[in-house]
Amino acid sequence: MRKLLIAVMLALFAAFGWGWYSPYYTLGKLRDAAQAGDAEYVNAHIDYPAVRESLQASMKAVVTRKLGGEAAVQHNPFARFGAAIAGAVSVPLTEELVTPEGMRELLRHTAHRSGDGRTEGESDKSAEVGSGTEGAAPQGDGERPFHNAGAGYRSWREFSVQADSRIGPMALVFERQGLFGWKLKALEVSGN
Repeated sequence: MRKLLIAVMLALFAAFGWGWYSPYYTLGKLRDAAQAGDAEYVNAHIDYPAVRESLQASMKAVVTRKLGGEAAVQHNPFARFGAAIAGAVSVPLTEELVTPEGMRELLRHTAHRSGDGRTEGESDKSAEVGSGTEGAAPQGDGERPFHNAGAGYRSWREFSVQADSRIGPMALVFERQGLFGWKLKALEVSGN
């Protein structure tokens, strides 16, 4: 009876550990698949319509904030005109950016910080990102879409990778699918 209890406890501990680690694993596999050009794996883990919608919503929020807030947009005709132009531009822009090719390129250059402050795959002498050196981009701020990336849970069902990008702070938001699966559901920009 005691051996059975220990086996059950070990199985529960292993399942909990894998459940906690699974988004990090998915992120690494996505990046590796993007670097290898495995479009099928990447596309299976991205909800393109949801990512486009979230990016459009966050871009609208950034523009509204830059124009002085919702009240300013409502009462100032110039701010309202600016918001309308931004809205008209954001739809085709997100349609152009959130494509299988665009997302593979973004994921190819995504790395998260390890406990020692270095990005995953970064060695003391290497300035390249990822698990291999083929196709990896240099780490200069202007060379990678994401630098200084950090990853962590938002809740049991959401996991995000936050980073500084060329356009400002950005987050890739993954949502849990079942117990161990994850799918990219949102791309959020917050502007500066």
